[in-house]
Amino acid sequence: LSPEDAAAHCKSLFKKTPIGAGGEFQLTDTIDMLMHMTDIQAYNIVGKSHDCGNKLGYVETFIEYALRNSKLSADLKPFIKSLLK
Repeated sequence: LSPEDAAAHCKSLFKKTPIGAGGEFQLTDTIDMLMHMTDIQAYNIVGKSHDCGNKLGYVETFIEYALRNSKLSADLKPFIKSLLK
């Protein structure tokens, strides 16, 4: 399938996807359904992935990103330390 066709199939399959982990729809469940219809290509992420599907994971992601960024971390570290006092 072309990327466009795969996207169209995913959209129609997503409507049929049952609620999954955490009481949420999981795109991975839709992709699993698509794999039974056709071959798909995937990319294995190297490094850390982040779960932005919940508020805490979303905040943790932004904090971690900011701490890794030299322009942001210089100001963010003292701010975080002040909150922890």
